[in-house]
Amino acid sequence: MGQKTKETKDNKRHCLIAGGTGFVGTALVVELLRMDWSVTVLSRRSGPPISGCARVPSLADVETPVDAIVNLTGAPLAARRWTSGYKREIVNSRLDSIERISQWMSQQISPPEIFVQASAIGYYG
Repeated sequence: MGQKTKETKDNKRHCLIAGGTGFVGTALVVELLRMDWSVTVLSRRSGPPISGCARVPSLADVETPVDAIVNLTGAPLAARRWTSGYKREIVNSRLDSIERISQWMSQQISPPEIFVQASAIGYYG
């Protein structure tokens, strides 16, 4: 993310973080703001406001252009026992979010140049 890409109206690069209210997302928001990025967090969960960071409940509410998207969404792995149904929910929650974000990106006049997908780092053998 060190290279300069498109710029927003305030001459900052803009990163959309889907699922940015968790452990990794919160740290990423802080770091991007420190690097002078404009940051938007896409999350259904409410949370305390972060100075300099916008929060939206849906992709339709995202101000564009967006230079980078980081997708951290998905059902939590440690929330409950991994039954066959919950395993399907874990997988589908990640696949569904990728599909929604891909569709949104394809509709943009100037789609993001960077897309990062991360999922449950550290839980896989």
